[in-house]
Amino acid sequence: MYELTPLGVMLADWATNGRFARAVAGQLGFEWQTKKHAPFCGVRGRMRLAVLDGAVGLEEAREIIAALSERERVTIVAKVVLPGVEEFVAEQSKGSRVKKAPRDLLTGRTRSVRHRAKGVS
Repeated sequence: MYELTPLGVMLADWATNGRFARAVAGQLGFEWQTKKHAPFCGVRGRMRLAVLDGAVGLEEAREIIAALSERERVTIVAKVVLPGVEEFVAEQSKGSRVKKAPRDLLTGRTRSVRHRAKGVS
């Protein structure tokens, strides 16, 4: 879903309007969920997935966390992560995390999560 350009790694043109969220869900090993589960687009056990096609700030993070049930956690993926969001999410929802695309999606750790989800070691 990414292309190497003279400016660096950029989101491919096709990965817009929901396709980005679907691709991220697959890449991270989440089961895709339809818009009726908004703000979430994926689930894996008690972990929910929220993908933002732009920036995530404190207000967006607050709304996403408020939509969780008591035992759920969330992985938030956004193209831009504003200052303080990662710390806020970690404090408000223990076990939840924030990932910046594409930086945090192109690491070896992401690949290992994807392989575990598929049953590959």
